[in-house]
Amino acid sequence: MTPPTPPRPLTPGPARPGAPAAPGPASSGLNVAIDPIKVVRRRLWLFVLAAVAGVGLGVATHVILARLAPRYTAVATFEYTSTIRSADDVSDTGNTDEIERFMNTQAFVMTQDNVLQEALQDPRIRQDTDWVKPFIVNGNLNLNKALLELKEIVTARPRPDSAIVELRVTTKNPRDAANIANAIQSAYYRQQRQKAQTFATDAVEAMSKQLDTTQTERRQLEARMARLMADNNIESWDERLDSITVRLQGLTDKRVNLQENIAIMQEQLKQYEEQLNAPGGATYPQAVHDEVDADPVIVKLRQDIADLETSLKSALRRYGDNHRIVKRIRHDIQARNDQLNAERSRLLDERFLQQVEETRANLRSLQQAEQDMTATIDKAQQRKQEISQLREEYFTMKADAERLAAQEEELKSKIADERARNERDASTRIISVATAPTPRERSFPKIQIVVPLVTLLTVGVVAGAVFLREILEQRIREPADLKLLPKAKLLGVVPDVAEDPEAPKRFALAALDAPAGAVAESIRQLRAAIVKRCEQQNARTILFIPGMPGSGATSVLTNLAVSLALAERRTLIIDANFRKPAVHTIFEISPSPGLGEAMLNELPLEDVVRSTSVANLDVLPAGAASLRVSERLTTSAVDRVLNQARELYDVVLLDVAPAMISSDAFALASRCDAAALVVRAMGEKRGLIARVLHQLEDMRATCVGVVVNRVAAAAGGYLRQNIQALHTYHEEGQAALASEADDASSLASVNGEAAARVSANGESIPPKGRAKRRLRLRRKAKRRSTPSSEADSESDTPPT
Repeated sequence: MTPPTPPRPLTPGPARPGAPAAPGPASSGLNVAIDPIKVVRRRLWLFVLAAVAGVGLGVATHVILARLAPRYTAVATFEYTSTIRSADDVSDTGNTDEIERFMNTQAFVMTQDNVLQEALQDPRIRQDTDWVKPFIVNGNLNLNKALLELKEIVTARPRPDSAIVELRVTTKNPRDAANIANAIQSAYYRQQRQKAQTFATDAVEAMSKQLDTTQTERRQLEARMARLMADNNIESWDERLDSITVRLQGLTDKRVNLQENIAIMQEQLKQYEEQLNAPGGATYPQAVHDEVDADPVIVKLRQDIADLETSLKSALRRYGDNHRIVKRIRHDIQARNDQLNAERSRLLDERFLQQVEETRANLRSLQQAEQDMTATIDKAQQRKQEISQLREEYFTMKADAERLAAQEEELKSKIADERARNERDASTRIISVATAPTPRERSFPKIQIVVPLVTLLTVGVVAGAVFLREILEQRIREPADLKLLPKAKLLGVVPDVAEDPEAPKRFALAALDAPAGAVAESIRQLRAAIVKRCEQQNARTILFIPGMPGSGATSVLTNLAVSLALAERRTLIIDANFRKPAVHTIFEISPSPGLGEAMLNELPLEDVVRSTSVANLDVLPAGAASLRVSERLTTSAVDRVLNQARELYDVVLLDVAPAMISSDAFALASRCDAAALVVRAMGEKRGLIARVLHQLEDMRATCVGVVVNRVAAAAGGYLRQNIQALHTYHEEGQAALASEADDASSLASVNGEAAARVSANGESIPPKGRAKRRLRLRRKAKRRSTPSSEADSESDTPPT
């Protein structure tokens, strides 16, 4: 064979990158995400069947219950009103919350033991019902057993949005139900009537005692009021207070005058003391000077000085200035002046001190008078306060007496009203009573309740079983189940070959036999995903690991190889499945020489690789059976073969035995650049996938993802719709191509005819006529094509 040309690498870089660290092992527990809508659509036929069976079972249940356990319910009613507060009070709805609480209480009361025991003594129960017969032994009623049974068949509850309480009794016999209900109604009404009368009597007695106490207190207060007036000799409290107030006003005015005079005296005394103690000597008031100047001694001395001055003037005219008589007169005048000044100073001191002492004496007198006036005012105020307190006490007792008198009248009115109210039937708050008629229709069973209920239960049981099965299902049913495994990344989805409308005969070469089919399209999508991830991780040798036998890993690998080759990538398939090789059978080549010979004899890869009918696709088969030794897959011989393949091919795909029956996959996984796990839908379990991914992680292998193979379309899913849409889109494209070909041939024919007409007649068809002709041809071609159910703008490759 011709040696292969050098490869076109996916990306430059090392052949085997180091595997990244991965998290711990994935859990395979019951952490299941269920789409309820999808489950219902998938099992819709089962739910419809369960509903039909439920309807039939419900009808049968109704018939059986109607024959074996019929129930009749008799209803007695009570209408209640608000509390009757007086003898002439009109019944109304009153406070809604209060009436609702009261009705709930009464519904509880009418089913209590005391009411039911009294009802059991009613002749309507003991003599006119079949219900009581099982409880009568030797002519005596077993009260305890009858009471327990009666509690089971009696209920009472308020009717919504009304003031009515319904008493219901349910028995097998309609006449028994009515008799028992009416007996309980009568017993309850009698007890309520007796209770109301007892309550009214107790209320009247309590109010009578309160009335006696009130009258006694009022009389005692009136006696105290009379003693208070007599002890204080008071006829009118207001006149006494007015007289004391007038007297206090006069005393207060006098004290104010005294306080003003005291203030004046104190100010004058202060001025005198300041003048007396002045630093340059005492300064005396002008009044003191005037008084001293009028003193006889001062007047006589001044008169003497005046006479001497007259004599001095005469002597000066007669004798001159130096005469001894003149000198003597001058000496006398000086002596008299000295005497005048001394006498005048003495009198000023004496008179000023006398005036100061008089001022002090007057001030003390006024202050004493002010103190006496204050004491008198305090006594008057104290007396006024005492009178005010006595007056307040008197009027307080008077108000209490009046209040007690009003209470007496109110109590007398209440006692009379209570006695009158007790005579009314409404005192029990029951304003109407309706006896229970004999029921004509069964209360149980009712077909409109039994049939829907049984149907619902049947569908519910079936739904529970379906969802329980979905929860307990551990197999991979669809690609979405991989989300439950943290380490599993979806690489691609391959539908079941039975779902492909193209119906390829060979699943292993569906990409070649039916390139327009759904399987081929899914392989192309897988090719795009795996090429992208391998380029990201610089991977060229890819190991496809089947989880269990029958997973279809070999078919997925061969289809992918064909798709890669058609995409002009040099592709090599290495069949490393020494347990059950199948690649040589698919491509119809000899199994040897192959990988076994290449590893044992160290043959060049060019000598053992086989070409196929697909361009750019070569195969390295497993080799002779005697040379398929699995232990050699763990030696360096495999590395040598893989290194040669990396140099010569763009992509190298390796097939291997299933991971769960052989360790070959894990031996090769660490030597290849990447690994992809292939599982079959409804074949492998999640735990198996998680275990394989965990072991690959332990081997430091790079797992690029998981391929889910043979996915079957189910009700409620989109896979079948997408496949059909792809097929329809492809057919429309083929029809369009055929239409264009027909248009082209029709136009050529028209042009030929026109040319013939032109050559024959020398005339041509107008351009407008040719356009119409082409339009008619296109419409005709469109009618021949298959009608499309999808818009022309849909995606070229609908998602699978």
